[in-house]
Amino acid sequence: IDLCVRAWSPPLATRTAILVADPDVPGVAIPEVVARTAELARLAASVGPHRVRLSRGERWGERLGVDLPGLVNGPASAEGLLLEIAEAEQVLLMCHGRATSPEDAELQMITADGEPEVVSIATIAADPRRIPGQTYILLSCETGRTGATLDRAGGVAGALLACGARQVLAPLWPVLSSVAYDVGAAALRAIAAGEDLATTLAGPAEAKSLADDVSRAGFVLWVA
Repeated sequence: IDLCVRAWSPPLATRTAILVADPDVPGVAIPEVVARTAELARLAASVGPHRVRLSRGERWGERLGVDLPGLVNGPASAEGLLLEIAEAEQVLLMCHGRATSPEDAELQMITADGEPEVVSIATIAADPRRIPGQTYILLSCETGRTGATLDRAGGVAGALLACGARQVLAPLWPVLSSVAYDVGAAALRAIAAGEDLATTLAGPAEAKSLADDVSRAGFVLWVA
């Protein structure tokens, strides 16, 4: 008898989890965060069951006073992120990110009190059972950065792939939030249409400026 042993993961209840962490502080606030998150939520609804965590400083969930499809009454915190990724097939994350090397990279979430909260590579890798087979769309600066070389996935993207993620779409360098949102929307449309996520990067895009071109060029798709 020939036996084939495969990694198994339980069926996930949520097709798409969207987490947006906006510090809502002058100079680092994410522009048009509510309207653009609502657009992403509508696209996620076309894929299937979805959940949205949106924080603007100390305001989140019902405190935002907005009608947003799939909005969860909880902050886009580190704990919220870990809860959502445990139940989702694909995760779209919009927050500030930082990477100085493949070993030193982080996501910047927001606590329930509106304070910055770091999610490090070690936090992501602490329980890899949450991640196998998932798709990650990271709309956060430098989350696909590889350090001194650009030929392998490092940083946040590398940690997710090492834990079993199927694919990670992320930028290698700082990007404009407007372009990041456009890339996220294109990725959700591709998923809804059953297309390869690579079409998100290959398709034509209307560039409004050189900065737009540079931001879009920063996105890469890492596939396990």
